[in-house]
Amino acid sequence: MPVTPHSMNPSTHLPYTGRVNRPCTDGHLALLAKMSAALTAMQATLTEDDLTPAVLYPHSSHYLSNLQRLHISPVPTDGFYDINLIEGYVRFGTAMLDAIQLLKSDDELARFTQEFLLHETLHIDQGLYSSNWYGVEYASVVLEQMDYYADAFATSTLITWQARIHPERSLQKIVEHCGYITVRGLEIFDQMDFPEGMTQISDARLRRYLIWYTQYERLLAARTLDQVLETLYPLVAVELATLSGTLDEYGQKLISTCPDTVQYFLARDGMLVRQGDMPGFSTTTLFNAILAYDSLTALDQIRYVVMEHRRLLLPEL
Repeated sequence: MPVTPHSMNPSTHLPYTGRVNRPCTDGHLALLAKMSAALTAMQATLTEDDLTPAVLYPHSSHYLSNLQRLHISPVPTDGFYDINLIEGYVRFGTAMLDAIQLLKSDDELARFTQEFLLHETLHIDQGLYSSNWYGVEYASVVLEQMDYYADAFATSTLITWQARIHPERSLQKIVEHCGYITVRGLEIFDQMDFPEGMTQISDARLRRYLIWYTQYERLLAARTLDQVLETLYPLVAVELATLSGTLDEYGQKLISTCPDTVQYFLARDGMLVRQGDMPGFSTTTLFNAILAYDSLTALDQIRYVVMEHRRLLLPEL
């Protein structure tokens, strides 16, 4: 029986095996109302000047108007979420809403909603639509690059917008909150499948975690908007190697263990970072923390690498 798009996790691009949709409750409706308010607040004040400069990553002249068309529907969808640009609605399934409820505060919920929709709207500019989305997981390297730039665009736009409308807040705190939600957003989708932690992870999914833990740690050193943009652009490549795994029926390599012989590799602007286990850094600890959604431990491990290689990764220090 073929897998239908509604049975695929749209972030991991793997068959969904976790929570099932259940009837919509008053709690779900209250959550949707808060998400709708977050979207409306962004639509009311976001301007072209807040968007990532086209010289770093281009967007179409329709990007803002496409975002303005959207509203969050109180009617749940059968799948995870459904974005219909033609009719202008965004619908969420109750399984996804259950995972979103794991966010710790209304502020996290607002940032998640705003960054999620900034990201998804950019996919339209990138040529990724519901009509050609199915099967894109087979092109994991291509998808990884598209998702990176959608994440970077959403993150930098959110930071720039928040810094403009809240001049009383320190940029450091804005970066901390907006950057963190990118990582937390990855976990939300995985927690729909594995609420208590993952036992294995695809190599493509692992790279996305590694990239954004690294980028978040680097962002924390930014003190100007220019430094935010210089951190996020251009794309960085990060992976742990060499990891053994098994191929699933979709051709993706699934990894369940990380021996201490594995090393951390990063490339930025064609320059190499290579880090093996040392006192204070363990690839095994980093890998296991990602599987357990233990962001504090993962970031502690990444901080070691970033500081050890700060001339390349933190040129402002």
